[in-house]
Amino acid sequence: MNCPECGAILEDNSKFCVSCGANLDSNAEASSNASPVPLSTEDPSPLTQVIIPSSKYNAAAALAEAGDYAAAAIKFQEISDYSDARERSLALWEAFADRKTLSAGELHTVGLRADGTVVATGENSNGQCDVADWGNISAIAAGFDIFTCATNHTMDMGSAGVEKELEYFGKHKEAVHLGTNASQADYDKITYYEKNNITFALLNYTYGTNGIDLPKDKPWLVNLMSR
Repeated sequence: MNCPECGAILEDNSKFCVSCGANLDSNAEASSNASPVPLSTEDPSPLTQVIIPSSKYNAAAALAEAGDYAAAAIKFQEISDYSDARERSLALWEAFADRKTLSAGELHTVGLRADGTVVATGENSNGQCDVADWGNISAIAAGFDIFTCATNHTMDMGSAGVEKELEYFGKHKEAVHLGTNASQADYDKITYYEKNNITFALLNYTYGTNGIDLPKDKPWLVNLMSR
């Protein structure tokens, strides 16, 4: 059964909704003073563990339906172990990235669609992501040609996300990217960059990936500091 108030999935014959506290007892007298059953945070039941991600799943689905692909992808990734959330997250990132142009700023990313409209995600303290009414845009640029990709968030989308990133940079040889690798040979290679007749050796490592392990068969996927 579903809660008539919030739509959460409940056990049959439930008296209260453990998600929103709604009184579901059809035999109970309606009372504005009725106290909802509190949702325990100390030792959640299996039912609670299902309802909470279900609610987040529905919220992510609503964002996707509204066209906010980046926000929806992030929300699906937060509950990646629930239902098909991980697959939907990866599909949305692919849809978001499948634009005519992507441009990354320090704290936000902007994508130019082939139809001239723009999408953006990230820090929006100054309205830099308020691009819903933009149209007939022919080009975007953030002024970067070197990308350091090894951070503690590199594995947030799993190894598939890193491989999608590598695929993108593989098609854009004009940009230099560091920190993620398609092979052991790439991991062992030092990248050099020349500017104004000066040659720089470029290195990019991260201290960790927020507890997400690298694939056992691809320990070279992300540059990690050993100490």
